[in-house]
Amino acid sequence: MAKFDYEPNYIGNQTKNLNTFFNWCVKVKRIQLSPYHVEMTVDKILVDKIFLTIEEIAGMREVVLPDYLDRVRDVFLFGCYTELRYSDLNRLSKMNILERKGVKVLSFVPQKTNSLYQKSHKKIEVALIPQVVEIIERYKETHAKVLPVISNQKMNEYLRIIGEKAGINDKVEVFPYKNNQSGSEEIKKYKLITCHSARHTFATQSLSRAVPIEVVQQLMGHSDKNDTELC
Repeated sequence: MAKFDYEPNYIGNQTKNLNTFFNWCVKVKRIQLSPYHVEMTVDKILVDKIFLTIEEIAGMREVVLPDYLDRVRDVFLFGCYTELRYSDLNRLSKMNILERKGVKVLSFVPQKTNSLYQKSHKKIEVALIPQVVEIIERYKETHAKVLPVISNQKMNEYLRIIGEKAGINDKVEVFPYKNNQSGSEEIKKYKLITCHSARHTFATQSLSRAVPIEVVQQLMGHSDKNDTELC
C-alpha cells in the first residue's frame, strides 16, 4: 500500500474543499447525501505565520535584482501595502483602480467572499499610498492587468531568493508536524517567506501602528469581530 506523508493542514484543506463540493451538490444540485458527507472535520494544526518588519521591507525594496525578480518583488510589496491575497493580486484589473478627489483608490471584492452562497458581495476599498501608485504606473503600459503576477508556486520560490539577497537571515523557530509528531527546529526567515506573508505583514504592521483591529478586519474582508484569524 502506498504511503503518503501529508501534513494535517494539507489534509484539512483538501477536506474543506471536499465539504464545499458536497454542499454545492446539496444546495445547488439538490442531491441527497448522507449527513456524514457534509459534516467531515479534521483537526487543524496551528502554524506560525511570519511577517516582515519595517526594516526587512525596506531591505527587500532596496536590494538590486534582475528584472524577473524585480517584478516578483513589486507584486509582493503591493500585497504588503494593500493586504490582497494571491488570488486577488492575480485577477486585479485596471477597472479596480479608481480616483476620488485626486486620491487613487483600490476597489474590489475579495475572491474569498465571492461565492455561490454569499448573499451579498462585500466590496473593499483601500486608499493607495505613493509606493503602490508607483508600482501601478510601472506596469500600466506593458501589462493588460495591474500586476505581472506569475504562478503562486514560482512566486514563492523567487521570494525566498529575494529574501536571501535582502539579508533576511534571522533565525525563526518552527514546529514541523510529521508522522503524527511535532518537532522543533530553527530556520532562516527568508526560507519561510511566501506570497501570503505579505497579507500577514499588512495586518501586523497595521496593528503595530495602533490601527483598530475592527478596521484591520474590515479591510481584510472579515465580518466577525470575534475572529482573531486575520489572514
